[in-house]
Amino acid sequence: MEEKTEFDDIFRLYYTRLFIYAFQMIGTKEECRDIVNSAYEHVWMNFQLMDRSTVRSFLYSFVRSRCLDYLRHLDVHNQYVEYCKSCDEGYEPEPALMDMDYRIVIIRELMSNLKPSTRQILEACYIDKKKYREVAEEMNMSTSAVKKNLTKALNLLREKIAKKQ
Repeated sequence: MEEKTEFDDIFRLYYTRLFIYAFQMIGTKEECRDIVNSAYEHVWMNFQLMDRSTVRSFLYSFVRSRCLDYLRHLDVHNQYVEYCKSCDEGYEPEPALMDMDYRIVIIRELMSNLKPSTRQILEACYIDKKKYREVAEEMNMSTSAVKKNLTKALNLLREKIAKKQ
């Protein structure tokens, strides 16, 4: 119980100072909280082994190290973002891909207009890759009813896609 009280005292004494210290380095409140909390977590996990006279310097050292790690990671992340942007410059999607995207939008729109049970069958068979038998068991119907609903839905989608193009 004495350790907990001692730890609580250390927490109250340094938390705000450590947070401000971290915030001056990285400027992100949420990340600062995470870093300072991880420092205290580390202290708590090793509290029995720690020399109480060095806890303050350990906490500051830990927070500084984690802030520098965060800044290095942020720098690498930003470099990667810039690299991705440079790779994307001048890229023109192929007309076939644009046409495919257009078809997907149309299919999604048309699927939203299907009866819920028909749409569920279509999604189960083509998106979830389930067998007719599995869908029939799940929906408590015969496999021939699943096939009929699927055929009807596909024919309807084909007709509407042909009309939209």
